[in-house]
Amino acid sequence: MRILMFSMDGIGHFNACVGLAKIFHKFGHEVHFGLPYSAKDYANEFDFLTIHVFEKIDDPEYDNLWVNWAKLEDGTFVFRLNPIDQIAGISVIAHRGFNKFNINHHECYGDLIKKIAPDLICIDSYNTVPAITTCGIPWILVYSANPLLAYQPFGAPAAGLGLGIGDDPAESEEYRKKRRELLKEERKDYVKWLASKGHIIDENTVVEFSPYLNVYSYPADMDYSEYGPVPEGWFRLDHMIRPVNDSPIGLDEQLLMQTQTKKIFFSLGSVGCGDISVFKKFISFMSNSKHSFIVSVGKSKGDLELPPNVFGGKFLNQLKILPHVDLVITHGGNNTFVETLYHGKPMIVLPLFADQRDNGRRVVDKKIGKCFKPYEVTEAEFLKAIDDILNDEEMRERVEKIGENIRKTQSHENLNKKIQDLCKAKQ
Repeated sequence: MRILMFSMDGIGHFNACVGLAKIFHKFGHEVHFGLPYSAKDYANEFDFLTIHVFEKIDDPEYDNLWVNWAKLEDGTFVFRLNPIDQIAGISVIAHRGFNKFNINHHECYGDLIKKIAPDLICIDSYNTVPAITTCGIPWILVYSANPLLAYQPFGAPAAGLGLGIGDDPAESEEYRKKRRELLKEERKDYVKWLASKGHIIDENTVVEFSPYLNVYSYPADMDYSEYGPVPEGWFRLDHMIRPVNDSPIGLDEQLLMQTQTKKIFFSLGSVGCGDISVFKKFISFMSNSKHSFIVSVGKSKGDLELPPNVFGGKFLNQLKILPHVDLVITHGGNNTFVETLYHGKPMIVLPLFADQRDNGRRVVDKKIGKCFKPYEVTEAEFLKAIDDILNDEEMRERVEKIGENIRKTQSHENLNKKIQDLCKAKQ
């Protein structure tokens, strides 16, 4: 089977799709990947993919509205806002950028579909791509974020608030109402553009699900079964972790072998690492701990002075590091969240926005770690949480069992059968 994959412009989304592509490749499928020009350098290591890089389109409006925010040139203040205020500061700007990207690359999508003539298309996108939805080829929405959104028909709380079962539904409704209002206004021109390309969509729809199949990655032990079974039209994968890169880990590998202290991996993701102030805050906290920390500093590297027990690198090979640490401190992005569970490690989540809050809440509800607001947590709370988790044998056994179950998954085989049946039914 020939499969064509696309990812929206974001490294986390691309990494998730690469993991899914590897699953397809494992079952002998021919995988092609249409890649944004900005992400072309990320694909060099994945020889199981045939990469097709979109042409570079110079659009200052797109750069200003989305790319600059993602690069955190002046946008880190939004992380300090409450979820409702973040709608305007994050969701609206992100969707504006995604809209612009899809309009700019409409012909790129269509030309590549004609060139490859795939049996199946997979796309990770929050916004409808008409070249895909109108081409007549079965397509899958890859939803690489926390899957709480899929459980809305079962009465789940609004995604992105970090709420759980039993919480006041009024908070969810207030958030949904505000988000609908702001995004409807933002998307009205995009909805008109979709209609001009032959795709009619309800103006209140933000993420349009596929009528064929929608796939998300979340371990069975962590999924939202308290609300109901996997929703109709959805397929749950226990994981779609990207292949381990054989390159060096980005610092002295002997650190992973030392046993004198506990080892803790700290990362706020490709976006969160741009907030120098919060990084300095946690580095200060770490300096007063008896444990060793491996820190992915990203854009912050030149601005940080690291104490003796903290080891940092700008680009760290996270998947090679995770098996060797005792605890992971993360922003809660879905890739790192699932990768940490895959290796059976407890975690502390410091969510900045969106589904990171939901993953943080899940860690607490499932008793495999703790969650704190990164701008409010104190040093005493932070250091106590680390020691409490490292000394909690029951928690360690609980999360190790989750990791064991993920590694034994049959969900990949089941998805392979599902897509084969899907394409046969379309023939």
